[in-house]
This record gives sequence, C-alpha cells and structure tokens, in this order.
Amino acid sequence: MIEETVKFAEDLILTLENKKTIETLSSKILPSLHTAKTYAEVKMFDSPEIKINLSAAAIETSYLTDREPRYAPLYSKIRVLLEEFNKL
Repeated sequence: MIEETVKFAEDLILTLENKKTIETLSSKILPSLHTAKTYAEVKMFDSPEIKINLSAAAIETSYLTDREPRYAPLYSKIRVLLEEFNKL
C-alpha cells in the first residue's frame, strides 16, 4: 500500500507544470514517504519514524489540496496509510 502511494506521488510529479508544487512534492512529500517506506520494508512497524513521516507528508499534501483539489486522492492515500500504521 505504501509503495502504491509513493508511485502515485511520483507519477503525479510527471504531470505537473507548477514549479512550486513540483518542489513541494519532490523535496517534502516524497522524501517523507520514502523514509516511511524504508522503515516498513525492514519491518520496523513500531518505529515512530513511520508515523512522523506520514504525518509530515499528510500535512504538506493537505496544503496542496487546499489550493488545488486535484491533490485530494494523494492526500486520501496518505491518510489511509497513516490510519493503518496507527492500528499496528
């Protein structure tokens, strides 16, 4: 599920023209998602780094979604991930 979200964000960057949005995605959201993914891949599910990074990605995506609703699917995917990791 986290890999799907990372792929979705990476694919989204390819369709964008707004440099500020591309910068936010590539320098804030994707690094947070990649860090969370790395911890999940090594099965450190109880590490606070996962939730911290997913929360950071959710906050940044929320700002994007406030300006442009087309980012809502990415925001939803990140929120679902965060909820799933909170259940663990």
